[in-house]
Amino acid sequence: MFFCAQGMILTQLHAESLKDFETTLIQKYYQDSCTSRNECDQYNENISNAIETKIKKDPASFTYSFPKLTEKNMLKIHYSPDHKIKSYTMDISAGGTMRDSTNLIQLKGKKGPITQDLTTVGFIDKIEQVKIKNRDVYLITSVFIGSTCSRSYRINSFVVNSDKFSPESIFETKTKNLDSIDVANDCQDWERPLEDFIRISKDLKNIDIMLINNAGKLTNNYLRYQKTANSYRYIGQTK
Repeated sequence: MFFCAQGMILTQLHAESLKDFETTLIQKYYQDSCTSRNECDQYNENISNAIETKIKKDPASFTYSFPKLTEKNMLKIHYSPDHKIKSYTMDISAGGTMRDSTNLIQLKGKKGPITQDLTTVGFIDKIEQVKIKNRDVYLITSVFIGSTCSRSYRINSFVVNSDKFSPESIFETKTKNLDSIDVANDCQDWERPLEDFIRISKDLKNIDIMLINNAGKLTNNYLRYQKTANSYRYIGQTK
């Protein structure tokens, strides 16, 4: 009898609609007094764990927008331009001015949606898409928050390999190829948007990385990576 009842509970949980799941989670954890997740740290991990479990178990999540959770700022979702890639970002911070995030990537697999953890990015800002070597490459820009004013901005490049979202080294420097580039900003004009530190042209031809001098000061100079058929190649500095 116990095993039967336990199985029924698990079946009910799995059968819970995504709409009902949102409602239940909000009723359990959302606080009207909070203006942001920073003020509700004690529930962040609970919310993240519940969302992650539901997404990984329910293939319908790939086409569901989670409107209630995103409206309450309990979840952030981004899509690639071709809508084959979907990202979920959740704040899992437990207190203090340093913020921690967890990210999931969901993609269209041959037998249905595939969900995997994405540990190399911060709070996702945008997903861009470009052709390199005649393959779709996904560029993810994100922010790491080290304190109230300490920030690190990153651009990562990924491709889909055998139903896996994998890093791809497309940034060609003078000495090596990279799958990501970082810009560290230690409390200098830190309220500026990520787009000021990592500039991507609308036609995706150029990616400019802000140059920070040895004293940690922001400059008006950028390191330019220009698109070729096989990479984004460093070509020098620009304004």
